[in-house]
Amino acid sequence: MTLRVCPEVSLGRSMAAVSVGLAIVVTVLGVASPYATKAFGLETFESFNFGYVMTNLAYTVVATMVAGYVTAWIAGEREIRHAAVLAKFLFALAILGVVRHGETHPGWAELILGGCGPVSALFGAALRRTMRKLPVEFDETR
Repeated sequence: MTLRVCPEVSLGRSMAAVSVGLAIVVTVLGVASPYATKAFGLETFESFNFGYVMTNLAYTVVATMVAGYVTAWIAGEREIRHAAVLAKFLFALAILGVVRHGETHPGWAELILGGCGPVSALFGAALRRTMRKLPVEFDETR
């Protein structure tokens, strides 16, 4: 007996797809964020830096789009549904980041992750869905 989320995809494959997508986002943000803060000299976050916010926006959008694409690719079927689960995790991760940091620094990174991340993940999954080759069935009775 196999437990399935939807008829086409097993629970293990669904969990793996979302887990890999989340791991991609956490890895990219965990590596890129310290470099960006150091490059813009924002160790204390005493002033607003537009360049830092735009850089953060760029690598967050790219990372979440790639994560959505990979999640959809691993899932194989129901790509948007799997990316939506990933998007929910990204939003929860952003909220946890805001709660963790509190008032120690502005929440630009968390705002970008919670606002642009889910949309970018869904866009990546939609891109994968359009690239997937669907079987073509011909009705020869006409």
